[in-house]
Amino acid sequence: MAHFSDSASLPKIVLHDHLDGGLRPDTVEELLHAQGVALPWTPGQASAWFQTQANAKSLPRYLDTFEITLACMQRADFIQRIAREAAQDLVMDNVRYAELRFAPLLCTRNGLSPEAAVEAALDGLRGYPIKLLLCAMRQNDPADSMRTVDLALRYRDHGVVGVDLAGPEEGFLPSRHTSAFKKAESAGLGITIHAGEVSGRESLRSAVKEGFAHRLGHGIQLISTMQANGGLDPLAWEILERNLVLEVCPSSNVQTGAVSSMATHPWKVLDYLGFPITLNTDNRLMGGVSTSMEWDRAALAFGITPSDAIRHTETAIGGIFGGESMKAELRQTLRNYETQSMSSTISPGN
Repeated sequence: MAHFSDSASLPKIVLHDHLDGGLRPDTVEELLHAQGVALPWTPGQASAWFQTQANAKSLPRYLDTFEITLACMQRADFIQRIAREAAQDLVMDNVRYAELRFAPLLCTRNGLSPEAAVEAALDGLRGYPIKLLLCAMRQNDPADSMRTVDLALRYRDHGVVGVDLAGPEEGFLPSRHTSAFKKAESAGLGITIHAGEVSGRESLRSAVKEGFAHRLGHGIQLISTMQANGGLDPLAWEILERNLVLEVCPSSNVQTGAVSSMATHPWKVLDYLGFPITLNTDNRLMGGVSTSMEWDRAALAFGITPSDAIRHTETAIGGIFGGESMKAELRQTLRNYETQSMSSTISPGN
């Protein structure tokens, strides 16, 4: 069967996209210039610079690029603009629902309060089908994670639907932040945790058991839990049986060195084993991708068919933190797309 080639028309769902990784290149230059910050690239070359730096095959070096984008997110008006432009770009790409994420406590270097940072992001997203996740940073003090959860609870009725644990995976297990994420779980917040991106079983175990994750950011190192006979270990079975959605970001996985290439990415194996996988961009600026481009790359690399695309989109809808009514609306949109797609494949006279 031919691979999927209708990415522009597909009503797309994005579960894993960082606000500080999705700035427009021209906006980065403009906001840095407004602050008197010298550009580390030739003017007009921001996109190429970010992609080159991010292609380091190292997660820590990939994360270094965020020092530049975070410098653009220390003022409320800048955050509002960045959020609004991200929403516009996603909607223009036929994304019907997205959950953008950022760490408000990293936007306080020049005196901005975390509350003001969250409110600015929400203001920028107002009117768009996009919700907000607040990131705690795994390398930082667990008290900061509790503050992040408290912020999410304060703004949960205003567009914040969950929390995330992000940052360098090696050496920083979610278990350090159990108290904060237990509070989030008890309060009914959505929880997604970066785990199984570059680290394997212990990171995944901690995210599931001590971080109370409902979804896993990346999760591709589940492949390392496969036993010698090709079977799954108990942790993998638990993730499968609990239907913990994997937010897979193939282009980013190649950039960070989590996999050597798209050809060696475990997408097809994870799909074959029945894990609930979804397709995401991670950081559109660093990857030089749109959501449609990510679908095009994945379809070609993994042999995704039109029916696969609908199935993975249905999985993404099931994994959103935006509530049951939103899920129902998105499922109807997907059914309408499926009906129209089937009609267009039937030639006149058949």
